[in-house]
Amino acid sequence: MKQILVTIPLRDEQKEALKKAAPDCSFEFTTAANITEEMVADKEIILGNIPLELVPFAKKLEWLQLNNAGTDGFCDGILPEGCILTNATGTYGLAISEHVVGMLLAIIKKLYLYNDNQKEGLWQDEGHVRSIYGANVLILGFGDIGEKTARLLHAFGANVRGVRRTAAEKPDFLEELVTTEETDRLLPWADYIVLAMPGTPATKGFIDKRRLSLMKKDAVIINIGRGILIETEALADALENGELGAAGLDVTDPEPLPQGHRLYHTKNCFITPHISGQYHLPQTLELIYALFLRNLSAYMAKKPLESVIDFKTGYRIP
Repeated sequence: MKQILVTIPLRDEQKEALKKAAPDCSFEFTTAANITEEMVADKEIILGNIPLELVPFAKKLEWLQLNNAGTDGFCDGILPEGCILTNATGTYGLAISEHVVGMLLAIIKKLYLYNDNQKEGLWQDEGHVRSIYGANVLILGFGDIGEKTARLLHAFGANVRGVRRTAAEKPDFLEELVTTEETDRLLPWADYIVLAMPGTPATKGFIDKRRLSLMKKDAVIINIGRGILIETEALADALENGELGAAGLDVTDPEPLPQGHRLYHTKNCFITPHISGQYHLPQTLELIYALFLRNLSAYMAKKPLESVIDFKTGYRIP
């Protein structure tokens, strides 16, 4: 009898459906905040993230199903040998793509500035605004989140190009889809840049001082991938010195962004505290649960799992 730990909040009927998918297994349900060493010590299967510091205690672990779209340290040799790692790719695209559009509109229509003015009791015109229609948008990281974001921005009338790690067929709603090596060629073209890449050793500091200098002076960069994708101080310098138009950050490095950091007080920087995903949109949790159920059923039947991670690259195996 395999021992299974489930760490995401589920309704009673969802718990029963998981039990039916693995009738010969024993389940323990908890929340991420309440996981202990004892809970993970005897588990062969864990559905949902656990703190990295507890992984060494999960010596019997055969399969870990993450509830996020990245890997966040789980590829760094800490899992038991032979353990399968899967993530939740494909479940966050709806929520995060809409967050990108909302953040971009708030910036280019100056809604965040008007909100600040309202709090000060100011009736003040902030001047010209910009449009998504006809703009050049570059999506860096063309997975599920990048694709859904591109579809929405294309529907607004933007000219969208995408960059991904490996070559793939270009969808109709993109003008161009290229590999990472061509990033520098496209950065000067873009009015708006969306970072949707995972955080891996290869992507750390991907947007550095040099790449920031390639962007248009009025370019807007949105980061909903991982904070380490951008060199924080280089970004702050570019914003303060007028070398970049604006930034929308749902992720930062470090995270949380320390109280008093200058980015909090930079007028053309719009920050949300890593909330574009998670379970703020109820449909996201439903999609994650459905993935867990499919993968658990497949695991019990000894069939291939969805979103298996390659430990060498930190990306999903196609």
